[in-house]
Amino acid sequence: MYTLPNTCPRCGEAIQKSGRSGLLMCGQCGFIPGITQLDAAPQAEVFAFADLGGEDADVSSPVELPMQITYRGDLTLRARSLYQDGVAAAARGAVVQALDHFFDALGIEPEFVDAHMAIARLSSDPAVQREHLDAALAYDPGNAEALRLWMLMRGELSAEGAARAARGDAPDVRTADAPVAAQSVALLCPVCSGHMTVDDDTGRTTCRFCGHVAAARERAEVGGRSLGAALIARKAEPVRWVIGERLLHCNECGAERTIPATTLSMECPFCGSNQVIETDAIGSFIQPDGLIQFAVDERFVVAALKRALDAPLEKLAGMLDDNRVSSAIIDAIYVPFWVFDVIVNLRRTVVDVRMDQIGRFGGQPVQPREETFSDALFNLPIQGIRELDEDLMERITGYDFSRVQPYEPGLLAKQPASLYDVDFDAASLSARSRASQTMRDKHQLPDTERKGSVSVFAHVQSMSFSLLLLPVFVVTMKERDGDRRAALVNGQTGAVALGKTEKRRR
Repeated sequence: MYTLPNTCPRCGEAIQKSGRSGLLMCGQCGFIPGITQLDAAPQAEVFAFADLGGEDADVSSPVELPMQITYRGDLTLRARSLYQDGVAAAARGAVVQALDHFFDALGIEPEFVDAHMAIARLSSDPAVQREHLDAALAYDPGNAEALRLWMLMRGELSAEGAARAARGDAPDVRTADAPVAAQSVALLCPVCSGHMTVDDDTGRTTCRFCGHVAAARERAEVGGRSLGAALIARKAEPVRWVIGERLLHCNECGAERTIPATTLSMECPFCGSNQVIETDAIGSFIQPDGLIQFAVDERFVVAALKRALDAPLEKLAGMLDDNRVSSAIIDAIYVPFWVFDVIVNLRRTVVDVRMDQIGRFGGQPVQPREETFSDALFNLPIQGIRELDEDLMERITGYDFSRVQPYEPGLLAKQPASLYDVDFDAASLSARSRASQTMRDKHQLPDTERKGSVSVFAHVQSMSFSLLLLPVFVVTMKERDGDRRAALVNGQTGAVALGKTEKRRR
């Protein structure tokens, strides 16, 4: 006679009766006595999909699926019970019966993500797998497991990489001990081999000598990358390189030189050709997705700076210190930004402050009012380079992102561009924090509607991002008393941010 164990033979935790399904099971790993096979691997590694299915998949083998339900919506008791019956059937190897249970659960609640994921794992039909992974991602875009399986099915991850990502392995971070060879493209005219530039009026890449105009690309939407998919791909990498310098070989004159890791484009000091980095020997960076072209010129910048320096507060400061500018260096450069779109789930709770200590008002129970809803924040820019002052940059980042156009190296023929040294994963943490705070501030109730204390909880559901190059003028001013002062100017709108004066060393 089979005796039910008191502790899980697989992980050692207590076996208890589930309040939802009535099954005796381990709350830690999901082991079900009499059903779960002890030699079955836990479903935390890489999904079975019957090993990505196929006609020869052995669908009679027991398959472990998570008993815990992650779906956040209201779920009927019947749909919940069908899902749990399906999990138990899959653990017995009754895959056809399990699939019936999951399909029935979806008939009750079509957005039941856990049931979609279970069908994707169990089905041996690739079309069915794709359909239900797509559905899971449509209803829950941030579902890490759905993203991982979707990437594996599309060939964007190897089986080994998917296993690494499932385990949560971090890449081995290594620092290159020598400059890494880089490949570049020279921006030369295909007709006369003259140097190319960008026409201020048309924004088109044009030859400085013969007037040849490069063919215009069709205007296209610059699509965002899924942050979840990008993080999974990062975890799947065995090694992550940190680059200090790159070795650039000029294809025109043959000169070689080392350049900083944050340089994307520059002029060859020997032959004068514009060079744009396309990749390096170890594929250590992501190419930009798009850019916003410069819309103001240096004369406009000079006038905007004069207006900013003539402001009343600046004149008041000049009474105490001679802050008049004697000279200025103005550099136009494309600065890399990670630009995020964020979907946020919010829960707002209002508690009547007139409630007594037992939650009553006027002798009647008073329940806190709670509501849940979603909102989104688009085009949240996070600076991708540490060199420039973040506080100054934040004051000028009012860009019109409807003017973004797809990236192509020829658009850098006139102004140079930098590469990022803040990677997307670090930038996403800043974006997550800023998006959450913005949404909490936005959805606080106005004073006229407040009847008590209000708390707003924000949970980021999903994020996508693009790497964009944004136009910036970097200004270094020298004052008449020898002090120096930095300023940044938005190359699209002309907005000015003045930095603090750095006193001359005596």
